[in-house]
Amino acid sequence: MKGKKLVSLLLAGVVAGSILVTSTTTAERVVAQTPMEAATEYYDAYIARDAEGMMFYSKDINYLDEKSREEGYVTYYWV
Repeated sequence: MKGKKLVSLLLAGVVAGSILVTSTTTAERVVAQTPMEAATEYYDAYIARDAEGMMFYSKDINYLDEKSREEGYVTYYWV
């Protein structure tokens, strides 16, 4: 009986821990209200090596689709 309680407690801890990690690592992006905010957010994403953030705050028509754009950003900026 103690073994079942221990296993269920460990399982509950793992689930709670994964929820906590997920909620703290996924940040919701906010649409910039001014061009200065957009530029600041873009360069913050660039410094953080966040290709998704760079893509969110910019428009680049030099790529065929979003996947090739992300690959291009990662390859070009963080080789």
